[in-house]
Amino acid sequence: MLEVFTSVAQTKANALAMVQRVANPYMLQILINLFGHCEPRNQVMVLKIIQNLIRIGIPSEVFEATIKTVKAQPGK
Repeated sequence: MLEVFTSVAQTKANALAMVQRVANPYMLQILINLFGHCEPRNQVMVLKIIQNLIRIGIPSEVFEATIKTVKAQPGK
């Protein structure tokens, strides 16, 4: 399903706009936190989601802002 959604987002402007609305630093931070706390099987799914966000073309600034947010978390 993830692959289908990615291919649609790559070809349809409306779908891409929808993905870009939810692919923000806060949501990516949640994905990164999930990766660190879930079972290996689920970690694979998180990685696939992140890979597909990159394929879709989420701006690098979103990823950079996410890294800054993660680094700023207490205890990191």
